[in-house]
Amino acid sequence: MRKRAIIILLSFIFSVLMLPSCSEPGQKIPQKSVTSQKKLGEQAEAKPSKQINIEDWHFSFELPSEKWSLKDKQEDREKSKALYGYKREWILDSKNRKIIPNIGIVFEKVPKDMDVIVYSANLRMRIGFEVEKVFTHLDGTISLKNAIGYIGKYTNSYNIKHTVMVVHAIHKGIGAQIIMDTTTELFPIVENEFNQTLKTLRFTE
Repeated sequence: MRKRAIIILLSFIFSVLMLPSCSEPGQKIPQKSVTSQKKLGEQAEAKPSKQINIEDWHFSFELPSEKWSLKDKQEDREKSKALYGYKREWILDSKNRKIIPNIGIVFEKVPKDMDVIVYSANLRMRIGFEVEKVFTHLDGTISLKNAIGYIGKYTNSYNIKHTVMVVHAIHKGIGAQIIMDTTTELFPIVENEFNQTLKTLRFTE
């Protein structure tokens, strides 16, 4: 019973984590325009990436630049599920709100014979979004072979539209959910950063 409660709590924490932080609707911040911020986002690609190794779950990837950092880590007592939350430095949108793009990863132990299509379908029922595109290693978007990815959209509680890039993967009894999330308006600014990280996702054994 305790294990079930912890898993439910972790799922709730992750559902909150996946929503990019922003200033309250209507709050203005005198800063640079979105166009200027886009140029800054493009320049960030040239900065060194950050190699991340999560040894407990035999997983590694690269964050796009020093603008990204780990902000949250949670795991249950039995170490059967864990959450890692990474956030980017904020970007201003057209309404001068500070938007913080997120990359969240949830690991969990799954049956070694679990099918990734079934795994992904179950996860999509828990975290709903409108799918616009499906991708796999066959089109070069990701290198993980036993995985399926999606580009989709949803609207948050502030009625702000978000675009997400989601990957569900399985490897030797480990299930992984990777969710990259930002507002739809700012997605073109960080899309290349998301794609850069997607290509580096891998299990290390």
